Amino acid sequence: VACGYITHAMQASGHRLNILAVCAVGGSGVSADINGLNFDSQLTNALAYNARNLIVMGGINDAKAGIDPLVVIDAYKKLVTRAVMAGLRVFVCTQPCQDSSSLTYSVKWQGAMLAIQQAMRLWCAKQNPMNVILVETAGVYVDPLSPTANPKPNYAYASDKLHPSNV
Repeated sequence: VACGYITHAMQASGHRLNILAVCAVGGSGVSADINGLNFDSQLTNALAYNARNLIVMGGINDAKAGIDPLVVIDAYKKLVTRAVMAGLRVFVCTQPCQDSSSLTYSVKWQGAMLAIQQAMRLWCAKQNPMNVILVETAGVYVDPLSPTANPKPNYAYASDKLHPSNV
């Protein structure tokens, strides 16, 4: 699924990249630091491949874990800033939310996810567009008429109602 998101993000951004490695760790994020799966190790792994670009997307695991959106936003800003300082161009992808028909749906963490997305949109808009590129991945999936940020009717989701299955 992550590679599907990456491919779709690159199509949406109009950029063409060769994927050297997927350094992300499933379930990672700010909240995963307790398990030793942190951004520092993921960035170090990406740099080890002599990559020129980094694609980041996230927030949903942190929102579900109850991490304050401000903490998540700050962590992503620091990660992107460190990556840019290391010479990488960073594609920041907004992450689609969970469909409200899911049994695990929560208004609280859906709101947190929407806050993380909006804060990253605003922050990215202030960055050098040669270094930080916002890719509106969530905007492709989310139905603008849905009050709960559900997907557009033509997108199919996996059984968890979170991961698109047709990308």
